[in-house]
Amino acid sequence: MNELLLAIGFVLILEGAPYLLFPRVLPRIVEFLSRADPLNLRLLGGFMIAVGLLMVYWVRTYA
Repeated sequence: MNELLLAIGFVLILEGAPYLLFPRVLPRIVEFLSRADPLNLRLLGGFMIAVGLLMVYWVRTYA
């Protein structure tokens, strides 16, 4: 349970950082993403999930 709460905390930090650091740039990013091809967004999301899973596996296995 502690690991889950730790992971959620890290996600909140990473998700909140752009709003704190780049508040004027975020509307342009959202506009850009709204015009992006859904297939490209899906591929990017799948790639990010795969990298995240590999990182979790590596840390749990070797660290």
